[in-house]
Amino acid sequence: MRMRGSLVVVLLLAAGPLVADTWDAGSVNDDDSATANRLTHGSRQTHDLGFLPGPAADQDWYRLIQAAYTSHEVVVEALSPALLPAGAGNTDALLQLVDSAGTVLLDSEGADYAATNRSPIRVLSVENATQFETPRFVRVRSAGCTTACTSNDLYTVRARQTTYSIPRFNNSSTQLTIVILQSSLNRPVAGTLWFWGTGGTPLGSQAISLPSHGAVVLNTATVAGAGGASGTISLTHDAPYGTLFGKAVAVEPATGFTFDTNMVARVD
Repeated sequence: MRMRGSLVVVLLLAAGPLVADTWDAGSVNDDDSATANRLTHGSRQTHDLGFLPGPAADQDWYRLIQAAYTSHEVVVEALSPALLPAGAGNTDALLQLVDSAGTVLLDSEGADYAATNRSPIRVLSVENATQFETPRFVRVRSAGCTTACTSNDLYTVRARQTTYSIPRFNNSSTQLTIVILQSSLNRPVAGTLWFWGTGGTPLGSQAISLPSHGAVVLNTATVAGAGGASGTISLTHDAPYGTLFGKAVAVEPATGFTFDTNMVARVD
């Protein structure tokens, strides 16, 4: 396992009592795995981490249901300063992938809070490299105000599917296909290339590992199930959205002619 939502707008009144987050005020809240709030591709929601009645530490849970052979990204950004630790501090706990019991499966990464008082961006990049739909949970908590947070203490969460597609490969007849992948990320990337027949039948797969700012070149004719076949390719991975680039190059060895097919990401 490596790992869609309604828009919630929090209205803050200049005067009068503060109100609870819409999801907290519902008959089924978002404080644990009973949450009905699901993150899907293109989700963008604004929430607070205030707790009424308090004082207590609020936490917001989201369902992240990944279809087989897909990867996703969840980002938390635009955090109120009170949600951050005093001074430079570890913000991993702001955003985590957890199971239904709250056990941490994956901590977030990203630009951390620093003494410059800039707000961090925390990112979860999750691959589901299995043939089964995988339900997981995303949890957001304060790393600063905790029990003293109010409905003024806001953040924005958004989600995307990060699975890439290559619409054509061909290892039949007189052609063979080379896949070239490149990472712009300042850390290693792990992922899986999935090969599909023209009718959608799974043909085979190949695990890939990209070094920091590195590249991988793969002769797909050497992949079990893809040799002598043609169809499409998808790529799942543990990198943030938009950080990988690639293409498939079908080569005619006898003539030297090549035919490029770009790798594409799902758009918002």
